[in-house]
Amino acid sequence: MKRFHAVTSAFVLAALSLPSLAAAPVENPGSVANVSIALTLNFMETILFQKTEQGEYVLDGEGERIPTTNTQFSVTKGDTVTFISEGGYKLITSKYGNRELLTDLLEKGGYFPPSETSIRGWSLKEVATATVREIYLVKKGQTSVKVTDEIAVTFTPSLYSGKLTTKVSGPADGVFKTASITGSYKLKGLFELGLDVPAMIQVNVEGVGVGSLKGKYPDVKEMLVAGPLPEGVSLLAVKGTGLFGSGLTANGPCVVEGSVSISGPAMIEDVNVFPDFGASEN
Repeated sequence: MKRFHAVTSAFVLAALSLPSLAAAPVENPGSVANVSIALTLNFMETILFQKTEQGEYVLDGEGERIPTTNTQFSVTKGDTVTFISEGGYKLITSKYGNRELLTDLLEKGGYFPPSETSIRGWSLKEVATATVREIYLVKKGQTSVKVTDEIAVTFTPSLYSGKLTTKVSGPADGVFKTASITGSYKLKGLFELGLDVPAMIQVNVEGVGVGSLKGKYPDVKEMLVAGPLPEGVSLLAVKGTGLFGSGLTANGPCVVEGSVSISGPAMIEDVNVFPDFGASEN
């Protein structure tokens, strides 16, 4: 199921884009960040069993009590008849994080290498440029797998404050000595998470996202001052808290709450080392 794409809002791109002194080189620099999911799934389970009008349990063909969500019966003592109506559930909770999600992806099949039998060593990463954000399964020595359609994250800031300062130095007829971006923006806005592993789990939750946007330049020491300077790379860390919404699992419908963190962003020289980065999927 195609849902919202994991792209930072146009508001941020327009208002908070990092400075560029010239066209970007062929390589496409960007960032990689850790994705950490911490959800709680809340299920309702029946705690009552069917009873006759006299308050005796109704049994099925195998002699077992029959679950129900409500029952009505009466109790007679002497000349007093008491009518009783019962209803309700009990709450069953389970944790759902990276481990459980990776396990579902492995069990579903089609995501990990065919020979893979364990999630050991695999992690979730967000790979990003100024306009595109993708989620990948990553393990050292293995080809990364894009799972943006299965794990969709959207952060839409509406409040921000801060300052970014760019400093570039170098003689007019030489090579650049330094190019740096200091400072940061603090961001706040809507955070959304969607999970969709067919026949395993579907979740849609939203809450408040609080983030920090910093910037960094790729290495410019070998670049001529008269030549192009790479675009600054956005390093966005954000945490969505108070997430709340609905879900559907093999155990039935549930209410979902929790948090998601995208943290530890680090610059990489070329996001295209990740397969299918930026390629649209229908």
